[in-house]
Amino acid sequence: MRILQNAGVAEDVASSVRARTQALLTSTSTVGGYWAVDDSEGVKRSVFINSEPIEPVNGGISLRDGQFVQVVDRDATAYNVEGHRTITNGLRAFVTGKNDGAGYLYQEKDFHGGWFAAVGNTGGTGGGGGGTRGQSGILASAVQFGVGVATNELAAENPEGSNQAALLSGAFGVARNGVAAADSTHKVYGIAASMCGHTGTAAFRAASVSYAGQPGYAATGLKLGELTVTSAAIEMAASSGNQGTIISYDPNDYTLFDRANNIYSWLSTARAFSI
Repeated sequence: MRILQNAGVAEDVASSVRARTQALLTSTSTVGGYWAVDDSEGVKRSVFINSEPIEPVNGGISLRDGQFVQVVDRDATAYNVEGHRTITNGLRAFVTGKNDGAGYLYQEKDFHGGWFAAVGNTGGTGGGGGGTRGQSGILASAVQFGVGVATNELAAENPEGSNQAALLSGAFGVARNGVAAADSTHKVYGIAASMCGHTGTAAFRAASVSYAGQPGYAATGLKLGELTVTSAAIEMAASSGNQGTIISYDPNDYTLFDRANNIYSWLSTARAFSI
């Protein structure tokens, strides 16, 4: 293993290397915790230690990368072939279990396509973009200049013909709040969505999509039965009028709360009722 300070990337190692790594997780530098690794083995390892001060660039960004990969695809061929996809990846990892040729064999362990962690003590509000400086285990951005789509996709799959999985979740948000209850200046969200720019279609969307001959139905659209709330199950959205209080059932069939006059109404094409 090479340890590099402000220069280069570690060289490839011909044989596997074993090491004990530990993470400092607490303000008192307690060793261990969730991210500590007692037995780590791999074919390539690098450690980059940055102690060089950064000269702020007005309107810019300064980076320190343990490893940087840039891929430029200049192939402009039109691959409009039915059943074929042409993909360019910046980085691809493929982790598989033991397979005897007839299928994957049972193993009592976890497999991760990628494991990322950011651990530190940061703060301040400087820099472009605003907001408080902080940690992010992973950042992903899709920027589209054409007419195609731009998405960051997560998926969990239990293929037909396999054993039934105990749990499937395309995205699993966990917020471990170990300090104090949330308040007006300390927010905690299991999952957060920010709508930026022009009016979007929806902050959240759920759809049934057929797969493997099945319709993709859900037993419940929004499941809150395992959640304990201390204020409200649903906080109605802000709006210039009463649109934020509307629950739509069908075209022209909806309920509405008139915030200005404190009137709750049921409206449909057949009749209307208010209290």
